[in-house]
Amino acid sequence: MAAAASRCTTADLRASIPETPTPGMSQKSIHVTFRNQSSTQCTLSGYPGAEFRSATGERWDLVRSTSVVRRPITLAPSAQAHATLTYLPTDPGDGTGNPVFNPTSLVLIPPDEQTSLIVPWALGPVLRQDAATHPGTYISALEPKS
Repeated sequence: MAAAASRCTTADLRASIPETPTPGMSQKSIHVTFRNQSSTQCTLSGYPGAEFRSATGERWDLVRSTSVVRRPITLAPSAQAHATLTYLPTDPGDGTGNPVFNPTSLVLIPPDEQTSLIVPWALGPVLRQDAATHPGTYISALEPKS
């Protein structure tokens, strides 16, 4: 019987996001990918912590969506899992006066870890909804990368 894979640590993983979101009218989605860069298999389960940071040091912790069921994902070396980050892009010059957050990075903490991975955010400003009851910007649980 094979031994169970150990939990993936931050040191085992590399995070990335695409340079372009999925097409859509107003709400956009991207896959936040976690790749096992270690030489052994490891397991992830749950939600990554996700926080937008701006150039001025402002922070916005993203809420978690319950649309994806949490389940363990075993990653072989070089295998990937992803969480879906859904967000509302905005144009600060659209004249609506809507609050805008200008992230320059996305800070990610793998499940059950305390140290973070930071990826640059080049997808533009987002509608600031950090105080909303049902924000349009959120992250899902991890799921296998297909």
